Amino acid sequence: MGRKRVITEDQVLDAAQQVVVREGAGHLTIEAVAFQAGISKASVLYLYKSKKGLMKAVVDRMVRGDEAINEAAIASLGSVNGAAIRGRILASSQGLTDEFRPVALNLCASVANEPQLRRTGKDYMKRTVERIRETCDHPKGAMLAFLALEGVKLLELVDWHTWTESERKLLLKDIESLIDTDPQERGVLTPSTLRRPTSGSAHRPQAKLRKSSEETANAIGPSQPRKDKPRASKSAGKRKG
Repeated sequence: MGRKRVITEDQVLDAAQQVVVREGAGHLTIEAVAFQAGISKASVLYLYKSKKGLMKAVVDRMVRGDEAINEAAIASLGSVNGAAIRGRILASSQGLTDEFRPVALNLCASVANEPQLRRTGKDYMKRTVERIRETCDHPKGAMLAFLALEGVKLLELVDWHTWTESERKLLLKDIESLIDTDPQERGVLTPSTLRRPTSGSAHRPQAKLRKSSEETANAIGPSQPRKDKPRASKSAGKRKG
């Protein structure tokens, strides 16, 4: 009788990711993963109890992996202002890997339909947002940078747009420039800039309209005086009768 194959949990999850990439998240089953990993179905069930438990383990590992990459980049910057967001920009400088994109993309639909699968990712994003707000000198600008960065990553994830290497480098540089600024100083619309016009500026549109009308009239030329036909008086009509 042959010896049972010894396999680590990471190897089982590697097999699960291979199934997701090849067949889609909908075909991620205990049987498919066991076959891919070359182990028994009972071994997979022992680790994850159910298909949902297996799916959650795959998603959680991806979130942990993304967090580890960002944390390493943040730590490399030391104590610079805005390291929480600057590190994320640095970690994103190489774009999504060919290994990460297909797995994440195939899991999106499953994650969207299962609140429990989203929990780890939501907690991770909550910690990230709070950290940026609390540690950056200009939290509003830093938050804009974070949102812009995540938008770029999302477009690349779903393959809706791909930047060249030089374009991406300039784009990330522009995003990073937001970190040390206050949105109000950059002319970004805020509730205070969207207030109703004051009494002194309330008639400006009408003034511009009158000026435009006068300019149009001058361009056409002076108007000719109107010549009205003489009207017959009633008394003249009575004399004729």
